[in-house]
Amino acid sequence: MSISKAKELEKKLTELKYREEIEEAERLAKKINLPYIDLSAIPINPDDLTILSEEKAKKGNLLVIQKIGRVLRLAVKNSEDPQTKQIIKDLQKQGFECRLFITSLTDLKKGWKRYAAIARAPKRIPLKDVFIIPQKELKEFKKSLQTIEELKKTISALSTTRLLTIIIAGAIEMKASDIHLEPGEKEIRLRYRIDGLLQDIASFPIKEYHFLLSRIKSLSDMLLNVHDVSQDGRFTVKISEDQKTETAIDIRVSVLPSGQGESIVMRLLGLAAVELNIEKLGIRPELFETIKTQISQPNGMILTTGPTGSGKTTTLYSCLNYVNKPGTKIITVEDPIEYKLKGITQTQISRRKGHTFAKALRAIVRQDPDTLMVGNQRRRKRKDSCSICPNRTSRIFHAPHQ
Repeated sequence: MSISKAKELEKKLTELKYREEIEEAERLAKKINLPYIDLSAIPINPDDLTILSEEKAKKGNLLVIQKIGRVLRLAVKNSEDPQTKQIIKDLQKQGFECRLFITSLTDLKKGWKRYAAIARAPKRIPLKDVFIIPQKELKEFKKSLQTIEELKKTISALSTTRLLTIIIAGAIEMKASDIHLEPGEKEIRLRYRIDGLLQDIASFPIKEYHFLLSRIKSLSDMLLNVHDVSQDGRFTVKISEDQKTETAIDIRVSVLPSGQGESIVMRLLGLAAVELNIEKLGIRPELFETIKTQISQPNGMILTTGPTGSGKTTTLYSCLNYVNKPGTKIITVEDPIEYKLKGITQTQISRRKGHTFAKALRAIVRQDPDTLMVGNQRRRKRKDSCSICPNRTSRIFHAPHQ
């Protein structure tokens, strides 16, 4: 037999085997009442494909073929296979709704080859800590959602990214200082702090919350698989007015484990940070003169105290802006950095990476600072000493840890 005839015979046998696989897959689909799908005719989004790793996809004989909101469409060889069922169960625990389609093993193998194409593709620069909201969306939000009731109705039918957009856009439009997401037994409670008071905004199903929590954690550079300890982070919301103009709002995020799940509080910092002018803080004239005198001293220490939301951070940054002159070196140690200031060196604590207050301060005193601002104070048993001040010669602004 010639080589060409052998190849032709091999091709026919392969096609015959493939047709038998398809018929077997169609019979199985009919038997278990699931639709059959031909993957060769289905375009697959690379981002959707990577929801499952190649290793897991092959282990479970399945493939993610499409993601629409919280719904995953999965092509599987056999939905009753134990490993397939376990992977589907894991996806459901993450909050996904899985819709199954039966396909042949050959089609799955062709689909798995697309992982190699993704690996060869040039890496995109991730915008992990940036969340972009077009100015157009803010205007549409303002027109279409005039009342809290309209907002409540809208939330239930949104994708995760759209839900976060609406929540943040609502807070911006209502001039809220904080966004509270509080899990209950059956619902998530959304509240805004407006003019110092918490206002109930809406409730939505817990199922929606798993996606929202993961999205916020990812943006804030938090650990996604940690649910039993508190975490802090931050991200930036950029409101794009056109291709060249953007307005940035910093959001500080706190995640706290509770009996019903993880509670989230997001503080909007950018709106309050437009002007950090000490003269516009509303301090009584006699106190204002005292403060200006004290922060202008060449050495010493100032402690700033007060309950959460009382304006400690805004006061401290306003003072730093006041003393920020060309001839001075100012360094801050914060957890996290709340406002970004020009001409000031700011360092953020990362306990995960071992960059603690103590280590940061030991390094900073070698940087020859004129002014040092420390974001938190830890108490010791001795009342006459501060545990985070290795150097008393530089002027230090303290914001006590709450």
